Amino acid sequence: MLEQERVLSKVLEVFPDDLKAKAGEKAYEAFVGLRRKIMGARVDRVMLTGDREISYLEIDGGKDETVLFLHGFADSKDTFYDAAQYLVADYNIICPDLPGFGKSFKRRSDTYCLENYGAWLSEFIEAINLVGFHVAGNSLGGAVALQVALMIPHKIKTLTLIDPAGIFLDEPYSLHHELFDGHVIFDVQTRDEFEYFLQRVFSKQPFIPHPIKDFLFKEFSRHGVWHRKVLADLIKGLDSDEDPRLYDMALNDRLPEVQVPTFILWGDEDSFFPKETAYFMQQKIPHAELHLLADTGHCPQIESPKRFALVFRKFLHRQCLQLDRVERQKSHRLGTNVSRGYDPSDRQGATRNPHKQKRSPGRSTKKVETAPSESRRPAPSLTRAKAKASRKTSKKKASRVQRKPRQTS
Repeated sequence: MLEQERVLSKVLEVFPDDLKAKAGEKAYEAFVGLRRKIMGARVDRVMLTGDREISYLEIDGGKDETVLFLHGFADSKDTFYDAAQYLVADYNIICPDLPGFGKSFKRRSDTYCLENYGAWLSEFIEAINLVGFHVAGNSLGGAVALQVALMIPHKIKTLTLIDPAGIFLDEPYSLHHELFDGHVIFDVQTRDEFEYFLQRVFSKQPFIPHPIKDFLFKEFSRHGVWHRKVLADLIKGLDSDEDPRLYDMALNDRLPEVQVPTFILWGDEDSFFPKETAYFMQQKIPHAELHLLADTGHCPQIESPKRFALVFRKFLHRQCLQLDRVERQKSHRLGTNVSRGYDPSDRQGATRNPHKQKRSPGRSTKKVETAPSESRRPAPSLTRAKAKASRKTSKKKASRVQRKPRQTS
């Protein structure tokens, strides 16, 4: 395979770069269009305040559960298809282009920090009427998913963090340290830099046809300056990892505030954010689960989509069963209280025993013992007994009148 690729590269060298990129663009668009058609995905747009437009794809199979997936830095919604194909049998999928990437809004006047990302995505969720969903995010999308879960936990069922950004540790060396050292890996200007970038993202680089790779390189290099702007906004202009404001930028101290069931999924060969970050997050987030994917890099949903989806589905299935059990218990308690004459809207009554009645002032608190043989059903009143006897008498009289012999002439 490597020999065939080298031969193909030699052949393609005779074609102009613009022609190869144009052919790659056509091939990429055709491939994406085919995947959308096969999976029944539709692309829509929603407008936020200030005429900010977000483009998103939706795969709505009429399922009971929905997954909102947030992609990483310099990525787009269309790279989630490989993983989505293993999820659509059980889940609806919604994947937006994060602001600043793909077809969503890009404005130099906006500040692309985590607080604003959280506000934009919360507004997006409100605009599409999404409630009771599972949110998952990779890299930058993981940091944004965490920010959203902190802002609107009442709308979210589970949170899955896939090699997320937003957490800073002094050791080991990570992408954050690289940025402070002046190395912006997302500012790609040459093909060698693009190859280096792909090697850093993946442990085992997925196969990308040469024309499509040429197109992706051209797009990536075209946005190099823009990537620098967004990164500067994310780290709030800090230029040193010794700046005391660094931990105000990071989400380290907010991890204990997470209120939803959390799954931390990490590629154990991630060169951007080493797995020590995963261990740190597991300790800080209450009851968080952690799973390391062996021989996998920074983007498991792209590099190992099937393995990623299987592990992710197991977590979601387990949590859905647990949530259903809790809801059934709540419903059972509510039904029991209603059958006992308890009003569930009475918040004060919710905390007291429905069997316990208020005592009037001065009423004796002495318990009245009843004989074991005594029936619990109250005896009929005297009036009811008289009425019953009267009805029997009337029936007898009526029957005698009906049986009266005919008179003969």
